[in-house]
Amino acid sequence: MEIYKGYYSNKKYQFIYNIEDIKKIVKPIFDEYEVNRVLLFGSYARNEASLISDIDFCIIDPRIKSLKLFTLKGDLQKALSKDIDIFQLSSIKIDSPIYKNIFNEGITIYDSKYNH
Repeated sequence: MEIYKGYYSNKKYQFIYNIEDIKKIVKPIFDEYEVNRVLLFGSYARNEASLISDIDFCIIDPRIKSLKLFTLKGDLQKALSKDIDIFQLSSIKIDSPIYKNIFNEGITIYDSKYNH
């Protein structure tokens, strides 16, 4: 399983996004990277985010490889000014706890079929 974890916290500008704001901010980025589908999960999906919460995304697109995922993470961190964790669904074992979390609480935040 590959996880791309970054640290982009700026304590001077900490805030909590709502899901609609996240959708608006990330749409042009996911459009640029031509991603098929993205799920939001974790504390933001559960509506339990705090000022120090990171934002967790799961990319459902096997075409997005490691280097592209790494640069995508950087662009998301810049746009959202938050720590970002990105998982590539195809690299997560089906029996892992993270896989279960993604499908139990995941919210589709971007889908190329419906976002144009």
